[in-house]
Amino acid sequence: MPSRFTNEVDIYAYEFPLTAAAVALAGNLAFGVPATGKLAVAPATGLVCLGYFTKDSTGDGTTPVTVELLYPIRAYWFKNAGASPVAFAFQKASPTDGGTVRVAGATMPVIGVALEISATRGVLVATNLLLPAESATTGELASPDAAERRDTRREGNR
Repeated sequence: MPSRFTNEVDIYAYEFPLTAAAVALAGNLAFGVPATGKLAVAPATGLVCLGYFTKDSTGDGTTPVTVELLYPIRAYWFKNAGASPVAFAFQKASPTDGGTVRVAGATMPVIGVALEISATRGVLVATNLLLPAESATTGELASPDAAERRDTRREGNR
């Protein structure tokens, strides 16, 4: 039986398309837009704070730009559901079974946020990324220092 952990990925930086006409400056915060799967340069309700832009860029809506993440992200590849599939990066994902996810509904458990959707690999889901509602109320993962403390504790348990 294949292990879920063969699909595990640790991510420190990632590429996403920048919203058309958006001007990103190196070192400024990058925000994911769940409705489009693209990056924004300014915070707004419902966006996912990801990290920092690594270079100055002007978005065209398709060309990916690199974001250095606030803290390492643990992600797993899942199959995308046929009914209510995850359509865009930054959408919340809910499990339909042990190996398949769909876009989260209001009453469904959320296992993470989609980072990428691939026709061949499925959906890459970040399981330790702050969701928009959590970022205002949860302090531990909002700090890179907290992520380092968490990783140190995990390393000690191996």
